[in-house]
Amino acid sequence: MTRLSGPAADLQLDKDGAVTLVSCKRWKASNHGVEALRALQQAQQAQGVQQARYISLASVTDNARRFAQDNGIVLIAAAELGPLLVQVL
Repeated sequence: MTRLSGPAADLQLDKDGAVTLVSCKRWKASNHGVEALRALQQAQQAQGVQQARYISLASVTDNARRFAQDNGIVLIAAAELGPLLVQVL
């Protein structure tokens, strides 16, 4: 795991040759839109990275969900994050 300082992604994960960019957002906005996902997708393309994940403590707009699905970004928002934590803990 490598911490990144750019605005698009916060972490780069490397496992068995697969690289994943991860964007973790804790904005005060009640819903996250497409903008941050678009920045993550552009960083993914620019770096030639295979996978991208977007993690948010807030909900995500329907447009953002469609954008993530259309661009192969795994979206982990508030509703999905709770069950994942239960599995880990």
